[in-house]
Amino acid sequence: MPHVIVTCLFNPPSISIQGASLRQDTIDALQRALPKHTTTSQLTYGRQEPPKFLLTASSAHPEAETGEKKEQEKETDATTAVSAALIVRDRVQNLEEYTSLKIELGKHYCCQKGRSMMFLAIMEALEEEGFAMRSTSAVTMDNGKDVTRLFFSRF
Repeated sequence: MPHVIVTCLFNPPSISIQGASLRQDTIDALQRALPKHTTTSQLTYGRQEPPKFLLTASSAHPEAETGEKKEQEKETDATTAVSAALIVRDRVQNLEEYTSLKIELGKHYCCQKGRSMMFLAIMEALEEEGFAMRSTSAVTMDNGKDVTRLFFSRF
């Protein structure tokens, strides 16, 4: 049973999709629709390209990207890398190989209506692939940002 988790962070909007792989036409549809549903969608991009989904790698070891490791951390990372595997239904999944799709709409803002329209666009796109929404989770953080997670599964 494939699952998809869509994490929406507001403001500025940032959407990431983890889980089962999606068809390219679904990704393209979301790429076109999501920027149109922001509160500031009336603004044009001018000569800039519209935002696109990017494939992001696991952030299990973010310090590996900066190159600022100490000797003690190298040993800890080696131990963590060995144990950084999940066992899901008797299958081992390496966290180092985990990827997700992410789109950042850095020049936009979303009011409550815009957020609802984004959620609707996401639900419609995933329903086209046979996914049904099973649950949601919403949290407002201390810094004023909102995080909403939409959980989908396909039977």
